[in-house]
Amino acid sequence: MNFTKLSLLGIVQASILLYYPFSICQAASLMVDQYNIEAVQQMPNLPQPLHIRNWKKLTQEYIHFVFNPEAKGKYLPLVWILPYSDNTGKPCFGISSYVGDNKQSTANAEGIAALSSVLSGELVGENLQSGKYNYVKMCEAFYNRHNGTDLVLNNLDSAGSGSFWYDIWPQILFDAISYKCPNSISMRNIMKRSSLQWAGVTSKMVNGEGKPDFNYTGFNFKTRKPVKNGKWTEPDSAAGIAWIEFAAWTRFHNPAFLTSAKTCESFLSQESINPLYENLLPWGVVTAARMNAEIHTHYPLNKMLNWCFGTSAVRPGWGMIEQKWGHYDCYGLIGSTTDHGGYAFAMNSFAQAGALLPIVRYAPQYATAIGKWMLNLTNAARLFYSNQLPASHNFGGEWSADPLDVIACEGLRVSWNGDSPCATGDPLTYNWGPKTNLAVYGSSYCGMLGAVVQTTNVPGILKLDCLKTDFDHGTAFPTYLFYNPYSVTKRVKVILTGGRKLLYDAVSRKIINKSAAKQEWLEIAPHSACLLVEIPAADKHNMVNGNFVANGIVAAYR
Repeated sequence: MNFTKLSLLGIVQASILLYYPFSICQAASLMVDQYNIEAVQQMPNLPQPLHIRNWKKLTQEYIHFVFNPEAKGKYLPLVWILPYSDNTGKPCFGISSYVGDNKQSTANAEGIAALSSVLSGELVGENLQSGKYNYVKMCEAFYNRHNGTDLVLNNLDSAGSGSFWYDIWPQILFDAISYKCPNSISMRNIMKRSSLQWAGVTSKMVNGEGKPDFNYTGFNFKTRKPVKNGKWTEPDSAAGIAWIEFAAWTRFHNPAFLTSAKTCESFLSQESINPLYENLLPWGVVTAARMNAEIHTHYPLNKMLNWCFGTSAVRPGWGMIEQKWGHYDCYGLIGSTTDHGGYAFAMNSFAQAGALLPIVRYAPQYATAIGKWMLNLTNAARLFYSNQLPASHNFGGEWSADPLDVIACEGLRVSWNGDSPCATGDPLTYNWGPKTNLAVYGSSYCGMLGAVVQTTNVPGILKLDCLKTDFDHGTAFPTYLFYNPYSVTKRVKVILTGGRKLLYDAVSRKIINKSAAKQEWLEIAPHSACLLVEIPAADKHNMVNGNFVANGIVAAYR
């Protein structure tokens, strides 16, 4: 069995001590039973060597470095401005997918590098709408209206790539930017029109018996038929489309969007093998968790989460790293577990963190497991960057124009030329074009960590913001996940802002302070999690159908 309940820690307390100088986040009679994920159980509680980067600062430095069209130096600038887009009739922009790939043209502008860079900037509070260029507005050039496709795709003049993830992922990025920039009516309209297109695609995803089937490689938008290339299939396309459609339904309330999302999730529910292909699956899993919580569906979240942390059945070896490489714990990163013994990728690792962290809001039974995994991933993800490893462990290529080291290598191999691990990538390894292994397209997702990861007074205990990457969520209170990786109880200092707060722990299901001000001390039991919700102290609260509700807003789902 892949998911097992953790035994309750401790016994029922005699009373709830609301006014102690610190709060106790530990098991009680109402505590939400925690479920382990088998792959996460194999990870160290406290990865070594432990070093948590300032991911917000790194993301901000990345944004300032990349979005500088006047930058001087070898292989610079990384962003270029194109004078005209057929899709908008206005200027647009592109970003190099790799450092040293200076094909700065319309054909080489990829959404998986450009859109993600804009999203990372918006996630950490960088305003990319002001200044000489409005990069948010220019993202609309990736909506291919000129050729009639009417979808946000990976290129500025595309009718589809033939591969589902390349066609779906840019739409997810665009819709997330739209959520972060709610004043853009044109982006909102593009999201609506594209979602209608994807709803139409969903209706065509059937097998010979007319039943929903996503076991195809891609979709031909001209013939309006799914296609197989005879080499692989990408059934997790259902997960990506489910995210697009449910986000659209929450925003526009068109029943067709909800029907499409349900069709996709039902297909995944009935799959017996792991459908993971690239990076879409986690986005469908968080959608399933949200639908279960909000509209009372019953999708098998256990099975789906196990897929995210397991090994693909449709792409041999693709999954999560569960090993120490050399002297470094590399658990939790995403990529190939078999390519030359192991090859993790920055893009996939960052993106999965952004997708799965919000699950704990809708399914708090996974708070401990997700907290443990996020600690491992956050710690190991620094190894994609050259300055985090000895010089001999880098095969990124010669480049001195990035003094702050904000561009990561494409991936991390278990070993290369006798060194383990080694930050590297495909271009130099296989000699296919770009002059370095430094991948802008992978680095561009750093905001997925930059927006959510904060350190605390206790090394190894992170404060994880569960709302920042929960795109298109409903009205919610600030919610933070804390995981204690130690075998002893730890006291964590939490700084509060914005007046007095009622603090509720969605794991122990307790009010831990009715009127906290400025700061609070949380006492977290060994190898346990606290899911802290900050609610204005004056708000009325009660339990409704097992949910903790304040002023009519669900603060914590059962």
